[in-house]
Amino acid sequence: MVVGSFLPHRQYTFILAMKRVFQVALSILILGLVISYLSYLVTRSNNLTDYFQGTLPNSAFHILKHNIVFLVYFRIPIFGILYYVYSFVMTFIFIGLSISHQGFLFTMMRLKHLPLELLALSIPVTMSFSRKLNLKKELFYSLVAACLLIVAAIIEFHL
Repeated sequence: MVVGSFLPHRQYTFILAMKRVFQVALSILILGLVISYLSYLVTRSNNLTDYFQGTLPNSAFHILKHNIVFLVYFRIPIFGILYYVYSFVMTFIFIGLSISHQGFLFTMMRLKHLPLELLALSIPVTMSFSRKLNLKKELFYSLVAACLLIVAAIIEFHL
């Protein structure tokens, strides 16, 4: 038991780890809002019809398969952190483009899955900051991230 805590040590460390995950996700979300707004301001007078004519995924499994690859990439110690920031900067630029072309409400309706996906993909980045993670903890956090990605893929495809 941790002194002054009613939680066992294992639950306490899980709560601290999830607190770090939320901090990483919140910081990239704030950065993303700024980037989305800037890309909206830059592109609001451009015609982007050709840019939004791409094909959509066939199933939730296709979306999940795509996101699991990023889950693995983001776990690589230095490369993963840089690629995480790059990926979400590009995502938020696309969100700004989408808002300027399709409108705010339509874009937000299509992004109901984004908070779960952002949280799930923040877990491996946060794990790469930790120096002492045994295999059992790494597998547990990876399983939590994969479960969040499954739910996000289902929400993205079906809603």
